[in-house]
Amino acid sequence: MKRAIVLVMIACSINAFAQPVIQNGNNIPNVGFTAPVSMISSNSSDITNGGPNHTWDFSSYTFTSIGSMTAIDPATAPMGSSFPTANYAFTSSGAYSFFRVSPTQMEVQAWSITTPGVGNDFSPDPRTILKFPFNYNDSITDTWQKVGGSPDMVTLYYDSYGTLILPGMTYTNVVRIRENYGVGQDDYIWYILNPLTMVAVFDHNAPMLISIEATPTTGINNHDAAGKSIAVYPNPTEGPLYLSDRANVQLSSVTGQIIAQSENMNALDLSGDPAGIYFLTLRDKNGQVIQRSKVLKY
Repeated sequence: MKRAIVLVMIACSINAFAQPVIQNGNNIPNVGFTAPVSMISSNSSDITNGGPNHTWDFSSYTFTSIGSMTAIDPATAPMGSSFPTANYAFTSSGAYSFFRVSPTQMEVQAWSITTPGVGNDFSPDPRTILKFPFNYNDSITDTWQKVGGSPDMVTLYYDSYGTLILPGMTYTNVVRIRENYGVGQDDYIWYILNPLTMVAVFDHNAPMLISIEATPTTGINNHDAAGKSIAVYPNPTEGPLYLSDRANVQLSSVTGQIIAQSENMNALDLSGDPAGIYFLTLRDKNGQVIQRSKVLKY
């Protein structure tokens, strides 16, 4: 009996200290995903402290609402033509941010801009904000450059994970990335993994703490109430796309055009389709939606 108790205690300890890993960029938010955004001027040590299984408690902070963040299709954004390789974007307070998500990294092509070529437009050399996979204590150094600026460098450190408490939301298994631009120049971004999205940002220039109270488990793979989940892989894909179970499938473009649909399928071939973003809808034999997934084609 003692052995069983010891084994249970060991298992619980391993689970309690599990280190979350950012595996890939397959789980970025769906187009239409929205989260309220607020901010507070702050430079507290509560922000910069970290490490394994750390708790950041910002529940007593008085944030001021500055609007919301909404995930959008970059091709339909007002300035989307200036960032033709972007496959993810969001808008907030009238500004737009564009990203390129690949199997190995996530790059920001523009951050919170209202006009291409002005502000944080990284068109000359996009800035890496995540690598895949990203494990605790990993780091990566990247060069970047703004329009009209000189080349610069940033080093990303996966330096902490744990629990993040905001006034309206508590997150567990949060990953914190420290962005170092030089001595005394550190920004911090907290991410949840499902969907893969930032939920808090510390900007050392202001300094300010931004809260993005995203609701977990509402990413690109939305399952029905019965909890049925069909794996869709590889995603991103160069052509072949496989399902872990058979379903009635419908593939649509970002404009809503139906590209393909078939019954009782467990595979699709996108080789003849252009690179871009597609939406896969899976239905059961009664026509009920089982799952919707975003598919990236390279």
